[in-house]
Amino acid sequence: MPPRDPNSQKIIDFVVNKGNGVKGLVDTGIETVPDLYILPTHERLEPNMVLPHESISVIDVSDWDDPVVTQSICEAAGKWGFFQITNHGVPLGVLHAVKEAAHRFFGLPNEERNKYWAGNSPTDTVALKTSFAPQQEAVLEWRDFLSFRCGPQDLESFPSWPPVCRDEVVKYMKSAEPVIRKLLEVLLKGLNVKEIDKAREYAYKSIEHRVVANGSKDRVSVPIFMNPRADAILGPLPEVLENTTVKAISTVSSVLSKLCDSYISSNQYAPRDPNSEKIIDFVVNKRNGVKGLVDAGIQTVPELYILPVDERLEPNKILTTDSIPVIDVSNWDDPVVTESICEAAGKWGFFQIINHGVPLEVLDAVKEAAHRFFGLPSEERSKYWAGNSPTETVALKTSFVPQAETVLEWKDNLSFRCSPRDLESFPLWPPVCRDEVVKYMESAEPVIRKLLEVLLKGLKVEEIDEAREYTLMASPYRSIEHRVVANGSKDRVSVPIFVNPGADAIFGPLSEVLESGEQPLYKEVVYSDYFKYFFSKRHEGKKTMEFARI
Repeated sequence: MPPRDPNSQKIIDFVVNKGNGVKGLVDTGIETVPDLYILPTHERLEPNMVLPHESISVIDVSDWDDPVVTQSICEAAGKWGFFQITNHGVPLGVLHAVKEAAHRFFGLPNEERNKYWAGNSPTDTVALKTSFAPQQEAVLEWRDFLSFRCGPQDLESFPSWPPVCRDEVVKYMKSAEPVIRKLLEVLLKGLNVKEIDKAREYAYKSIEHRVVANGSKDRVSVPIFMNPRADAILGPLPEVLENTTVKAISTVSSVLSKLCDSYISSNQYAPRDPNSEKIIDFVVNKRNGVKGLVDAGIQTVPELYILPVDERLEPNKILTTDSIPVIDVSNWDDPVVTESICEAAGKWGFFQIINHGVPLEVLDAVKEAAHRFFGLPSEERSKYWAGNSPTETVALKTSFVPQAETVLEWKDNLSFRCSPRDLESFPLWPPVCRDEVVKYMESAEPVIRKLLEVLLKGLKVEEIDEAREYTLMASPYRSIEHRVVANGSKDRVSVPIFVNPGADAIFGPLSEVLESGEQPLYKEVVYSDYFKYFFSKRHEGKKTMEFARI
């Protein structure tokens, strides 16, 4: 989950975890849009990028059989990927009614709207959500939306839909269906496709669009998204390929459902089966974590936490213990120590040090403290849940971006921010572990500094200062991913330390490394920019390094 400033965490908790949405935020009487919802200047829609109204094709479809209608639609779809139709046959009364129904729903008291919040709804065919992937995005969208799944079989759950809008939604869908079918027929006809069936209805150009918010009144949009069956195959139409030698898009050999899984896992809320939604609600929204799930007495790991077979760690990919370099650092001034560390950093990007000076009792104590914290009753642990914690320097979380990932991580983690100024909030840290955490940090700090000095020395960097201690990008040292195999018989505790520079620190290739003629692989970036990018999406390992690649 993206670590944000305390005000943003409180907003996330209020809007998302407590199911109040943006509407609930507005109802509190706020007078300005929170920073969390404001795009950086370079990402905003500039006036010169907004097309004037006349630029969008407006097509009269009162006579679908008119060749001019077909030509106009196909031309607009090819040139713009976006157009407006008039005289389509959907009664104006139906359109007004569904918009009024939307206003009625969002005008309900919060406790009534909240009944349909994703994971809390009485049916999986209706879900109230906000933004796109609120736990994942660096900037949230200023909107809430109520979605309905309206396949023929889904209408069986009609009695569970919100009474203030269900009739209008069904009427709107039924009125729009023949128009949608006509549009598909026209678009396919323009591609010289004669036979129209359900497996072939989905092929044409698409366009991205962005909406400029209205600062004076609420804006309601009632879009319809048409989706094929989950087992449909996507690919170029043979009729199109008859007239061209270029195949712009390859056939998706796997079924559409797998493509959707990929899209969902990287971009948005993952719509899951009802049991998974209930788990998300219990683990994340109600702040019980994985530990709370285990304490509930479950006998098997839920499917939501199980990786597909092709993504699992195979035994032949696991290095044996003696493959990892183990380096004795009892004498940091020994040239052999420097050589061994730099060699291991270059070859493996991973090594173990012994005789480092951190007392064994300090290590044992911090692990025991971790067990004590996670052994607390759920209501005590949840006091420190991200967005609910008494201080921004301590946060209890679970998985990485639980609202966005298709497979969650079987872990909870309690993080502490431990710079000198952060220790002022020490009295607000959990009493069962705060002393041990500080002692561990104080004992580890000189070891961390020694490691940085040795690594920089191996790069022939003579002058070491704060700005350069963290600038190892594009060096001969490897940055390695590692994965942990879960222990099926007992709890596993890990107490890592992540060393981060200041938010305004500049990352880039070291001049000493480039003196030998090597070409830089990465550009200079501001640490805070990379940090925001890293936490703006689900966990993708080293793929986020592409952000800085030249």
